[in-house]
Formats: sequence, C-alpha cells, structure tokens
Amino acid sequence: MIPEAQPRDLLLRGKLVQPDGSAADRYLLVRDGTIASIGRSRPPRSDDTTYVELGPDEWVFPGLLDLHTHSSYNLYPVWDGDAVPYPNRFAWRNAADYQRDIRDLNRWFLDSGGDPEAKARRQQMIAAFAELQAIAGGTTTLQESYALEAPDPLEPVLCRSTANPLDLGLAADRTVMSVVDFFRPDDDGRPAPTRNLDEYLAAREADTLAATLVHLAEGRSGLGGGQPDPYTRAEFEAFMAHPAFADAAAVAASPLALIHGCGIDPDDDRHLAFLRDRDISVIWSPSSNLLLYRETIDVEKLVAGGINVALGSDWSPSGSKHIWDEAKFAKFYLQAMGSAVSDADLFGMVTVHAARCLGTDALGRLATGAKADFFVLRSPVASDNALEVFFKTTDRDVRAVLVGGIPRYGAADFLAPFPYEWQPMPAREGSAVVDKRVHLPPNLVNEAGEPVSVGADLDRLEDLLKSKDVKRSNLLSDSDVPYRAQIRDLRKITVDYGWRVGYEKHQEWKRSQGL
Repeated sequence: MIPEAQPRDLLLRGKLVQPDGSAADRYLLVRDGTIASIGRSRPPRSDDTTYVELGPDEWVFPGLLDLHTHSSYNLYPVWDGDAVPYPNRFAWRNAADYQRDIRDLNRWFLDSGGDPEAKARRQQMIAAFAELQAIAGGTTTLQESYALEAPDPLEPVLCRSTANPLDLGLAADRTVMSVVDFFRPDDDGRPAPTRNLDEYLAAREADTLAATLVHLAEGRSGLGGGQPDPYTRAEFEAFMAHPAFADAAAVAASPLALIHGCGIDPDDDRHLAFLRDRDISVIWSPSSNLLLYRETIDVEKLVAGGINVALGSDWSPSGSKHIWDEAKFAKFYLQAMGSAVSDADLFGMVTVHAARCLGTDALGRLATGAKADFFVLRSPVASDNALEVFFKTTDRDVRAVLVGGIPRYGAADFLAPFPYEWQPMPAREGSAVVDKRVHLPPNLVNEAGEPVSVGADLDRLEDLLKSKDVKRSNLLSDSDVPYRAQIRDLRKITVDYGWRVGYEKHQEWKRSQGL
C-alpha cells in the first residue's frame, strides 16, 4: 500500500547518528529507497533532487525497530489489572477483568458493524492509526501490523512490517514468524507444546524461515529476592528440552528471538550457554513486565553473558506508547538498578541489535546500502551528545520520519518541499501535534469506502469507544495525560524495585565472600 521509493532523489545534510551514538555532519543521498552514499562532500545531484539542510539543533537518527507489539490494542487507554502482580501471562489472560476490559472490547471494536468488507476496511484503518502512533515516535519497523498470527497480515501503510520480508531487505520467499505461544499450560499446569512449534520446525526444515519472534516464559522472574514463577521457569526448561532446539547449528541458521524470556535464569550457566550456542536473542519489555509482574529479567547479566538483547514496547494498555518511550523507560530502570549497561547498548536495542533479531543489516543504521529509514529531531536540549538528545527529547520534538526516503509524518514546514498531500493531526491530540502532518495513501479507505480522514475517522473511532465508556488513548505520549501518569507511577515502583534488587545482589556478594 505504501509507495516503494521516493520518486526523485533526496539529498540531506545534517548530523547523522551512528549505532554507537557518535554523530558527524555529513551529506546523505537517498535513491530508490536506499541510502546511496554518505560523505563529507556534497555529491553531484540532478535538477529535480530534493535538498534539505538541517539546522545546528537538528539530528538524524536511524529509524527504530519495535519487535514486540500488539498494535491492534494501541488505541486503548492504560489498564490496571485487579490482581497485579500476576504470576505469569496466562494468569492475566484468563482473568475476568482482562477479558471484559480488553479482550472483549478489542473483538467488538474490530468486528462490530457492517458487512465483511466494511469490517476489513475498519481493521485496516485501525492498523493505520496504530502505525501512526508508532511512527510519531520514530518507529519505522513494527512486528507485523494489527494482529499476530493472522493468516493474512494487513498491508502496512506507514511503517515496515516484519510480515513482509521484502520490507526488511530479505528474499521474497522467506518468512518472519511472529508466534504468540510455543507452549501453553496443560490440564495439570505443565508446559505443553502448541502446533506453532510444529509450524516453526516445518518452516525451518523447508529453509523458508528468515527469523522467528516468539513469546516465551513470560512471568515473574524472581529478580529482587522473590521466587520465580514455577510455570515460567518450567516453560523455559521445556523449551531447552524440546527436540526442535537440540541441534544448535540448525537453530542458529535462522535467527530466533524470545519475547520476555523471564524464565531464563542468568545465574544458570546452562541457560546462558543454551542461548549463546544457538545465537538466540531476547526481546525485553521492562515496562510491561513491571506493570504486570512487578519484576523483570536481569538484562545486565544477559548482556554481560553475550546475549543479543532488543527492546519491545508490548502494547499501550500495559506497556509503552512506542519503542522510543520504552527505551527511555529502560534507561530509567537501568539507572535505578545501578546497571553498567551503556546508553549505546540501549540505543542498539532499538536499532542494530533489533535488526540482528531479523537477520538483516539493512535496517537500524545510517549506512550506504541500508534502507533509507530515519527520523529527524529538533532538540531543545543544548547538547553535543546524540544519545543525550535521544533520551531527553519527546515525540513533540520530531521534525520528520522517513521510510524508504519518503516522509510519512512530521512538521509542516519540513514536509512542504515534498509532493504529497498532507493531513493535519487532530487538534484534540494536543499541543504536541499542532504543526504535525501525515500522508495517508488515497487507497486507504474507511468502512464507507471513502479515503480516511485522520481527524474525522479518529473522531468516529473515539465516539465508538465512548459508547463503551472507554476513553481513547492519545497517539503521542507527550499529550497522553493518563499514560504519563502511569509511567510516573511505574518509575516510583521501579525505584523501590531497584533498592530491593540492589540489596539482594549485595547479600549475594556477601554470601559469595563467606561473609
């Protein structure tokens, strides 16, 4: 649905940020959706080349990758489960208040009203608004769009999708699997393999599998002095014992990333060796883990143990608004833990480390030959440190987001030279979007078959939710008051958790010293 590439060349000059957080003033030339060159000197350009020269307070960051999101839920407000902290993901999935407040609401919202064609249009439109929320936060690649494990994933409108291998720089005959569960509890509460495991193994043996992103071992980790959830730990042990993962080389041949992985014991050499030998990554969602379980995994030990770690925002009801916000919360969390994980490591978790989970080097970096995915920030922070700018600015400060060299969203004055029709963001989204515009393709239509209007159709969706006494979540974190209140509360929880983790680690050190 999105055009393949900018119809004419784009030449941009500005401070380009590299995966290690360094930055340099360079010329970046985009041709046919790809970065054709980066250099100190201005390259030759044709008369119809679009030229953009950035100001001294503007920075160009590689587009961010969000490899764990349930985007069809991302218009909903924050959710406070009645029984927090839960032991594991199956506890809250089966809770009556979750099924009433989230699951049943989502089914109604996506499917109510109209004939099958009108329903499909509504679902595509909702997916587009979820992508708009993501792209407003610098995201250019999402884990699918709309619903995981859908037989026919929806076409992306603004972002790249892991469901489309060509989007990722992979061969067309390859597949990135997004899996909700490899295991579920049986009648006795023990981990039982699902048919998803058979499908994974079949795709791997057929050599059509590019990468796999799978929810696994999500629940209480035991970090901080408590006991890990027995089922969560048992699920990871069942994963290690399953015949599909016995051949380390076969597993490593197509990247496998575990979403959450709270059942991993970073103090158990068997667990870390199992992951390293198979080059298995972990996708970490600390805000969701702490909101639901009041615990998360010891990511510092994973990083120190040589495990590739990426970040995922999860979803708006109990997670981050977008992956940039998740990175900022992860930084706060790591500081509260007194962690040695660097800002550059953390930045890598939303760029190159995430791209490694997909088996591609075409994403998450500003380099010749990479996809021309990047976003421009105008920083109110007086700093010459790119990562300080990254962690201290907000989605209010986004000047533009480009995918394949095509601007999808940004400030009106930045977008003016580009030959697309721009829709203003609705005023009810707050002052953060007062100058923001977005381009939606004309073949994106609502239930009535009319081109989607960002303002009018968001209003209609909001009215639908109000009929169920639900207030729609704002698209930008900077203007979502309930969401920001939740994050403030979560930070208080995190400070207390950091104290408990620090105390337990000190006690552990004393025991190791015989004190």
